[in-house]
Amino acid sequence: MENTLYVALSAQISLRRRLDATANNIANLNTPAFQGDRVRFKELITLPRGTDDITFNTSGNLGRDRLQGPITDTRNPLDFALRDKQTYFTVQNAEGERYTRNGRFTLNEQNQIATAEGNLLLDVAGNPITVPTGYRELTLSRDGVISVDGNFVTQLGIVEFEDDSALEKIGTSFFTTDQTPIQTATPFVEQYALEGSNVKGVTEIVSMIDIQHFYQTMQSQVVKGDEDRMGEYINTMTQINNS
Repeated sequence: MENTLYVALSAQISLRRRLDATANNIANLNTPAFQGDRVRFKELITLPRGTDDITFNTSGNLGRDRLQGPITDTRNPLDFALRDKQTYFTVQNAEGERYTRNGRFTLNEQNQIATAEGNLLLDVAGNPITVPTGYRELTLSRDGVISVDGNFVTQLGIVEFEDDSALEKIGTSFFTTDQTPIQTATPFVEQYALEGSNVKGVTEIVSMIDIQHFYQTMQSQVVKGDEDRMGEYINTMTQINNS
């Protein structure tokens, strides 16, 4: 009986983590360049007694769906979309360099190109990008060169990594890593465009319904297990008192 209870509890923990990941995906359906969370499980096989194998799940490792999101036109000159699915913009905050595919930028009070969170967009030399005040037109070439009113300003620091899957997600669309970034030899970036979330809403909602159903099933098994164990305990104590 205890083995059944342990397996049910193990499954509940795993399902809870899947539910949290799915809820986060749904919450970020409209977050630019958001990459969906995916929970990967591994079975642990133990032999608690006798020769019957009992299968337990780990709580799961959180990974991400690295498929590129849809790219849409925006009419905003500070919206940039990376066309290569494993390249990243380089930005800087108080903790150091971070990497993102979210190309929704703005100008801060110092006329520096920055993210909505205030992270500064960096150029190929690792410097913040400042544009002249009072400019009429800012353009971005396919290879990441920024020009203002026809005059060269700088080139974006667009990077890639030897092991893209090893990047650690921070928040909704930023990444960090111990790897050394590699400047992309032939970047492909588009102005007036933005990469959307790669989350498919209908798929995630269906997944959430399934997870909730399985979770409730496991919960009923746990409750039944507790009731059965209590019944066995009462029967045992009754027999002892009657002997």
